Amino acid sequence: MSILVGSEPTLVISGFSPAAEDAFGDPRGVRWLADGSVVCLDGSLKKIGVWDSTGVLRWAAGRKGSGPGEFQEPQIIGTVGADSIFVYDASLRRLSLWLVGRGLVSEWPAPQGVAGNVQPFGVIGGSVIARVLRFTMPAPPDRLVSSVATIIAWKLDQRRVDTLTTIPNGVNNVDGYRYYAWRSVAAVTDTSIIFGRGDSTTLHEIDLRGRELRSFGWEAPLRLVTDEERESIRRFGATSGALATQIDDDDMADTVPQFGRLIRDPEGVVWIPAYEEVSKFTDTAVGINASGGTIGPFTLPQRFRATFVRDSAVLGVLETEEGARVVASFTVQRRAVSAAGGQASKH
Repeated sequence: MSILVGSEPTLVISGFSPAAEDAFGDPRGVRWLADGSVVCLDGSLKKIGVWDSTGVLRWAAGRKGSGPGEFQEPQIIGTVGADSIFVYDASLRRLSLWLVGRGLVSEWPAPQGVAGNVQPFGVIGGSVIARVLRFTMPAPPDRLVSSVATIIAWKLDQRRVDTLTTIPNGVNNVDGYRYYAWRSVAAVTDTSIIFGRGDSTTLHEIDLRGRELRSFGWEAPLRLVTDEERESIRRFGATSGALATQIDDDDMADTVPQFGRLIRDPEGVVWIPAYEEVSKFTDTAVGINASGGTIGPFTLPQRFRATFVRDSAVLGVLETEEGARVVASFTVQRRAVSAAGGQASKH
């Protein structure tokens, strides 16, 4: 199977209203609800909104602050059905549940007794799935950071936390106060979690009890780094890989592809969009099918960051030529490769 993404957006949403002060500054957590509505949270305006399939605003809520229903550093981590939205605020260390048209329903503080930086990234049933990062930074002259990522299930109804798996992320070099941490990546399906270590070409899928359902290795058909870049990376103690590492140094070229997101689509394909740095967009992705086979690479629209995929469309954040960031969707076509080597259209 091959994947073809359209070059022109079928939907563009630029903000909460046509007014300049309501334009998106930092759109996050863009995804579809079950009824086809689009939900987005803007990190600059500290507001969450829902738009219908034509881009008309249905509902909005939130503002900057630390009180109930207010945000400091929010991120949408999951949705349930057509009206339930979970938001986690990293600064306030607080989870909130919102109902479209009704507003704030419940809030929970981050779980107690969990050592490390809690980073929720999905919701399965009554459990919030989170990555917990812990770093150990010895004093110079060692200048080495040991990091580990743990995936937990934060069970809201039972007020408990279950540890599902641990991802040893290796040892990272430190230059002064800077470190180059492995990027472990993760995504949720309706019933499972898929994750990979930042320097590995292997992905794993586990259930809510932490039992491994499958693991599969793959070779990324994208150019990762040149030999010269690889040697430069080694000098700083980092190792390149198919899911790659974070590089932040003036001596490094800023074109080292990295992988930081996993997106599971309804066809069972895991999309892995590439990016250069956290704030930069690229136009390439690869896919992994249910048997671990690689699809692609395939091309995404320029300056587009994919965040959610459904049967025939992909949703995300598009950076315009003027530098504005808008919510946009593009069509997706899947083509089955015939036995004779040709392609037969699926959508």
